[in-house]
Amino acid sequence: MGEIIASIFGKDRDDFTEQDIKDKITSCGYQENHIFDAKTIKEPLTVANKENPLIKPLVSFLNTIEGKGVLCLGVTTNGHRDNICSGILPVDKTILKNIEGLRNQIIPYLGSFPNTLHKPHLDIRIIETERGNLFLVEVTRRDNNCIYYSKCSDYIYVRNNDESNKLNLQDSLTFIHQKLVPGLEIYFDQAEVISNNIVYNLAFLNNGLEPARDTLALINFNFDLKGIKPKIEGLNVQDLSHLNKGMDRSFQIRVKNPIYPKSPSSGYKFNIPNEPNFRISVDITIYEKNGHTEQIIIITRKDNGVIEQRLIKKTFNPYINFGI
Repeated sequence: MGEIIASIFGKDRDDFTEQDIKDKITSCGYQENHIFDAKTIKEPLTVANKENPLIKPLVSFLNTIEGKGVLCLGVTTNGHRDNICSGILPVDKTILKNIEGLRNQIIPYLGSFPNTLHKPHLDIRIIETERGNLFLVEVTRRDNNCIYYSKCSDYIYVRNNDESNKLNLQDSLTFIHQKLVPGLEIYFDQAEVISNNIVYNLAFLNNGLEPARDTLALINFNFDLKGIKPKIEGLNVQDLSHLNKGMDRSFQIRVKNPIYPKSPSSGYKFNIPNEPNFRISVDITIYEKNGHTEQIIIITRKDNGVIEQRLIKKTFNPYINFGI
């Protein structure tokens, strides 16, 4: 079962009923969001009219950072301004009879550039009712090195909150450029408690298509407990806390060797005192020759002792300008 479908309905479910849709979606104020969209289909599907209810939302999910999302067919928001799912309007069985028929309406129309052998994974669930069929379609990207577009229209779509937005020419060129350069981020590996410290392995990850060269990272920390002094250890690490007065602690890391795609560059340790609970905001900017990446990560330790990290923001800003 797809990860998002499982999170909505429960991990141990193999089949669903119309009542499940009512309980989990239409009767509880469930809203469309960056990984969930609801559509209705009232007419037989053609290349011309399948774009909006099918291909557009699925392409937009594939082009997000997560690369996944769920499309629920047969549920309507009734035009609610907050896109709250509020009604059920099943798809007539003469339009979509079964899972295989829906799959055949989708797969041939999901295009990628460059063309990939690793086609997106579709997990499709059907809920049969007397009035027609409901479908849950979870799409998951399996290749991070390409851009997806609709073969119905040749348009690129990206998901922004609860909307699937079509990119204009300038935005399309920028989006393509982002895929053809290094896609750097910093990752804090699973924490370990060693002596009186909590220790993370810190690594640079390159999710792009090109090696990153002469990389410089600025890492700023703000935390809710006074007296905490986190530190980063490793090659070419500088403590800049005395210069950056707006942050509790600041560090600079320079990586002189190339960071190749899909090959983490590790060798750094992030240490913080073993306090019972805390909240640390990590503000990161990573520079390389094609642009810079901005990240915000929140690391928390709650009263139950569980340590969590959440990625709040990740954006890439290319230096090249496609302005016309």
